[in-house]
Amino acid sequence: MSYPEDYQTLEGVEASIWRHLRRAVKDRRSPGHTPTVGTVGTDGEPRLRTVVFRGCEPEQRELMFHTDARSPKWANLKANNRIAMHFYFPKQKLQFRVQGTARLEHNTDATLAKWNSMNSSARDCYRVKTTPGSPIDEPRSRAEETAGEHDGYPAFARVHIQIQSIDWLYLAAIGHRRAQFTWGSDGTLNSHWVGP
Repeated sequence: MSYPEDYQTLEGVEASIWRHLRRAVKDRRSPGHTPTVGTVGTDGEPRLRTVVFRGCEPEQRELMFHTDARSPKWANLKANNRIAMHFYFPKQKLQFRVQGTARLEHNTDATLAKWNSMNSSARDCYRVKTTPGSPIDEPRSRAEETAGEHDGYPAFARVHIQIQSIDWLYLAAIGHRRAQFTWGSDGTLNSHWVGP
């Protein structure tokens, strides 16, 4: 048994990371389509949640997902824009830990264009009357939550992650491999192998 060709060099590893991420945006069956996102709560405590992965721009080192601007996640990121994303691909035995800063996008020409391209079911996620995370007396159906003329666009927002580092781990019986990629403020890449 030997390592895949892509995992022989740091350049090959980095190229494979971007291929996996671009594919995960488009492939709903990919485990990378629903990564875990970590933020710092307004109380200083860590917060984790699963999101749907919506965008990957390798040239800009940017990832993106949609969110509800009424959610605690949005408030957390407004207070502290540090963010992390965790991807795990069990079949390939790959883990990516991404760290960066969040740029919040709300009520822009780009969000409106995206909103107008979304189907009704996707828009319903933002048409719910109850603020995400707020206490309720009892659960309600989506039909009850979205009844009436409530327009969900004011709640629709996007989070862009400017990647500062990626920690890559490949689990293999012949020996794990791990590498780290860090970008400076000028975009300069520093990459190296590290102990797994």
